[in-house]
Amino acid sequence: ITALAVARAWPLAGDLDVVVAGGPDGLCRLTLSGFNALSATDPEPCRPFDERRRGLNLGEGAGFLVLERADRAKKRGKNAIAELARVALAAEAHHITNPESEGRTAARVMREALERAGVAPSAIDYVNAHGTGTPLNDAMESKAIRAVLAGETERVWVSSNKAQLGHTLAAAGAIETAISAMCVAERTLPPTVGLENVDPACALRHVRELVRLPRVRAVLSNSFGFGGMDAAALVTEPELAPEREQARRRVVVSSAAVIGPRAAGDATELSRGEQAAGNAPDAAFALDPARARRFDRSARLCAAATHHALVHSKLAKARFGVIFGSAFSSVDEAASFVQRIFDKGPRLASPADFPNLVPSSPVGHASIYEGLLGPALATADLQTSGESAIATAIDLIASGDADAFVAGAVAVRSKLIDAVFHPLFDEGASEAPRSESVAAVVVHAAGLEGGRPIAAIEAAISRREDEPLDLPPPAPGARAFGAASARGIARWLERTTWSDVPIESVERGTGENESVGAAAFGAAARAIERGDTEHALVVGRRNGVVHAFSLRRV
Repeated sequence: ITALAVARAWPLAGDLDVVVAGGPDGLCRLTLSGFNALSATDPEPCRPFDERRRGLNLGEGAGFLVLERADRAKKRGKNAIAELARVALAAEAHHITNPESEGRTAARVMREALERAGVAPSAIDYVNAHGTGTPLNDAMESKAIRAVLAGETERVWVSSNKAQLGHTLAAAGAIETAISAMCVAERTLPPTVGLENVDPACALRHVRELVRLPRVRAVLSNSFGFGGMDAAALVTEPELAPEREQARRRVVVSSAAVIGPRAAGDATELSRGEQAAGNAPDAAFALDPARARRFDRSARLCAAATHHALVHSKLAKARFGVIFGSAFSSVDEAASFVQRIFDKGPRLASPADFPNLVPSSPVGHASIYEGLLGPALATADLQTSGESAIATAIDLIASGDADAFVAGAVAVRSKLIDAVFHPLFDEGASEAPRSESVAAVVVHAAGLEGGRPIAAIEAAISRREDEPLDLPPPAPGARAFGAASARGIARWLERTTWSDVPIESVERGTGENESVGAAAFGAAARAIERGDTEHALVVGRRNGVVHAFSLRRV
């Protein structure tokens, strides 16, 4: 659903006409053994909302939606099957695996989706529930649905698709949103298979067998994940939601932090001094050991960078989301987890280790550690993972789906990454050893009470490098920041108005890794704050894709 939220913002902003968005997920030994280790699976077919439910079944699949601007679809005579009226995202900041029992955040994302779309609960005809079949999740979600629907609870139908499809993890939100769109189009509701005896804690109007209705006006589709990451998509009949002016909000930068071989800093002077190498010293973290005892290396880096970036922010933490990019995730730890399964059997898989193998777990840990209640999500875009994370944060803030983010990228040292993945996937990688670092910036909507911006984001562009980019021309004294020019950035800039502006590479301060783009963004903002320049361009490139950010003095 996060992918749908970002994709929905692009046509609305006029950046793109059509977007294909969704997600896939395949079964593998690691996830199957991990969920078994957590005692979260049912060896029999799962029974969402049933009093005898024992856990989930894993499934595999993919779901994708074609999102198109309504005016464009009308011009070409295409009748939409449904409208993605709104998406809402938030974090519970509660626990890395267990949901908050009262369902406050689950209810919050459902309410926000309705309120932002201007749709009342009385228009909801069906809720496509997350409904995993686990005791804690189903009871929590039922409580949240009743809180949102209130007097409409007895009228609105509810079902879960996971008894038919299994829990498809990263694909679940997209698959179930696609099903919700088909429910609107075909006016048919799928049942919760296996539901025989409804748990009193899950008292709702459950779909027990196929239901056909004269009309399905609006559907709420829920998705909840590890780390307390909650989402709700509102799918409606075309033009049911009132038209609302959604002017894009201006986004500013108010802080930046880098933790790397040179310890913790504020992203200044990264292009000077001796070449950084090695790991970040433990003294740079400054985390509460009791609260961080289950953190792996990535989680410690993300939580520490989030804390450093937030130190100078005066915004309420409840407004903040957190998003970090990571190119390869915890591959060494995943390999060790699977090796243990092969050597000692799946019964000895560690339930304490598995949650940290989920790619979004460092973000979840950072959100929980700092109590951040905005959207929490992870990105993966190889060496431009940081640029991708920051671009996503900007899109969600500009579209009104979030107010503020700590955004950046993390890169840990790893035998597998250093020896195999980095040389294989990092186009233009040098023979220098990878270093460990994390970089984070605070970006938020302009004008938020308590905000203290140091730079304004004039443009944020992501395109294939063979497509023209309308970059704002450089002001006198402008500076450019990025990774090493060997990655083709200098050659690309030669085709723009920035061809005569030298690039300051920040890798001297971070070492060579996938967090460099986020560090370059922070260095550019700090240069503007210091008065070294009034205009800065941040550029990142990987495999023919270019990310560019133009920053100006506020």
